[in-house]
Amino acid sequence: MKNNNFPYEQLAQIGLTRGAIDGMKKEEREALFQGKTSPLLDLSIRKNEIAFVGKGKISLYEKSGGEIGIKVHPVRAEIKNDYSLSPKQYERLQSGETVIHDTLDKGKSRTYLLQADKQTNEVRATELRTVKIPDKIQGYALKNEEKNMLKQGQRVEFQNETGERQSIKLDLIAPKGIKVEPVLLAKDNNLKQSQSNSISR
Repeated sequence: MKNNNFPYEQLAQIGLTRGAIDGMKKEEREALFQGKTSPLLDLSIRKNEIAFVGKGKISLYEKSGGEIGIKVHPVRAEIKNDYSLSPKQYERLQSGETVIHDTLDKGKSRTYLLQADKQTNEVRATELRTVKIPDKIQGYALKNEEKNMLKQGQRVEFQNETGERQSIKLDLIAPKGIKVEPVLLAKDNNLKQSQSNSISR
């Protein structure tokens, strides 16, 4: 977004004070301007006959005139199969895995990555061709093969600058879009191998 100024007046209309926004972590505020969702917030919305008071997340988007709009993502009762996934794909989505889904959009075949937000039960969809993987993570230069693995929803292990073994995975919900976790040591002091998440189409 060109304008990185928060629409505080609009946010106040959904029960969010300036302090609630400014109190977020820097990376969380920056992520909002990249189309990511906020942390879980207390929202209060009353417009016409519609009323919502409860937990939810927000995201920002740029309108045609450059003005910033707000989307509300309330907590849902369950993860819905709004993308006509197969039973196997739907099961994997519910278990927290990233699912690759091919669909026709205006006569063109498009491939999407789908992931459910565990906090809101909302399914986030990102077109695969728009996913950008950084060249380096914690000082480690990713190979093209490893970038492709990440785009397929698989985990990649690497050794960071301090010699620690790390596991990374694409995460559509995380502020930076990448989830980095330490690789735990097994009892026999050998590195415990993380299982790659297989992706079904």
